[in-house]
Amino acid sequence: MLNVFRCIYIFQTIIFIGALIHFIRKKDLSSILLLLCDMLTIVIVYFQSYEEYSWTKEIYSWAPIDYLANGYNEGEYYGGWEDEYPQGYGRLTYRHFIDEEFYSIIYHGETYRALYYEGEFEHGRRMGHGVVVYEGGFRDEGEFFGKWEPGKVVFIGRRWLNDDRYYDLEVVAINGVDAKDYPKSDDWIIVDE
Repeated sequence: MLNVFRCIYIFQTIIFIGALIHFIRKKDLSSILLLLCDMLTIVIVYFQSYEEYSWTKEIYSWAPIDYLANGYNEGEYYGGWEDEYPQGYGRLTYRHFIDEEFYSIIYHGETYRALYYEGEFEHGRRMGHGVVVYEGGFRDEGEFFGKWEPGKVVFIGRRWLNDDRYYDLEVVAINGVDAKDYPKSDDWIIVDE
């Protein structure tokens, strides 16, 4: 099906260029304006599904896509793209919290949902340096290690609170969804200014 749409876009573009050249030679301003509007429609239709095309290497911030890895990692994505997955540097803004499944941390009995992840992806998973920003002024900044599997270290870095305190942290997956935090200090380290 994808090849059919690709052929249609190529065919439309060839017709558009030929018609545009024809009407420019005839100096028919109204036809030129109508063709330009038609081209705008082609562009809009293209960007409604551009993540499905094999040649798409970048999802743009002005045309983000809905991305769904699982109930916890879903939202609006833009950045590097390959084989219908986030690849390279990108940003996933979490949303769709209606199902009550969301990526979060718990601090003093309160749940703080993740707002977004920005950093490196590999085949749709967080892999490499990145930052997760949470509600309440929290953020995890460091190295992420891809797919969650029981006993696997999935994050090493710092958990910050309001840019003025942090603690070093290691996160180990319990299963594909849950993980346990292992702080490397007994209390927050205050940043001196």
